[in-house]
Amino acid sequence: MSNNQRLTNLENQLSEVTQRFDGQLSELRQQQEINTNSIVGLNQAVQSLLEVIRVDREIAREDRAVIREMQSEMREMQSEIRGLQLECQRIWEYLLRQQGNGNRPN
Repeated sequence: MSNNQRLTNLENQLSEVTQRFDGQLSELRQQQEINTNSIVGLNQAVQSLLEVIRVDREIAREDRAVIREMQSEMREMQSEIRGLQLECQRIWEYLLRQQGNGNRPN
């Protein structure tokens, strides 16, 4: 085989390798673009979820504040109810004493 034929064979082999390399490089670039788009999409989804979590936490804080306020009001009402019960009991006892003394309650 002459040097020219060897050189032509080497050039052909180099051309084939270059074409395969270019094809693989193109595929890798496409895959990189797909991966980049996927990462961007995932990042946007994560950001959205973080915002939802932030809002949920804020709502939970507000809910806890409302619950504490309602519990405080409930304790106040229970205290008022106990006071009214004691007052009713004193009135009832007074009426019973009046009735026991022969006095007619008004």
